[in-house]
Amino acid sequence: MAEPLGPLSRSPLLGTPVFFVVAVLWVLLGTLTRPWTPVELVGYQEGSEQHLVVGNVLSADGEWTTVMRSGDRGLTRIRSEDVGSRRLCHLVGAQELGQAPLLWELQDRPYQSPTAAAASSRTGRPASR
Repeated sequence: MAEPLGPLSRSPLLGTPVFFVVAVLWVLLGTLTRPWTPVELVGYQEGSEQHLVVGNVLSADGEWTTVMRSGDRGLTRIRSEDVGSRRLCHLVGAQELGQAPLLWELQDRPYQSPTAAAASSRTGRPASR
């Protein structure tokens, strides 16, 4: 009786190593759209108003702090001197409970559970306090 796939069923390309390569690529491609930095709650003052923004801090130098907002993935630039607080937070839907950001896993850095303050601010847009 002939095999249904003929020579393809004996091809080494359809073996176990290909399965693992496809599985690794699947996982890597699934993480490409998620930032590898932790979600933070950034508090800053603009004039006399207090603001909060939830997102990933992309850079923080002496002059500017750049945050990619979690809600719309837009950028917010804040003068570094106006930043009053930065706290790690848990943003529902962006990070599973108890799961450290991938970059922290790779660096073997410790991770603590999310803050309650970020759970109450899920929009990712600047909000007045």
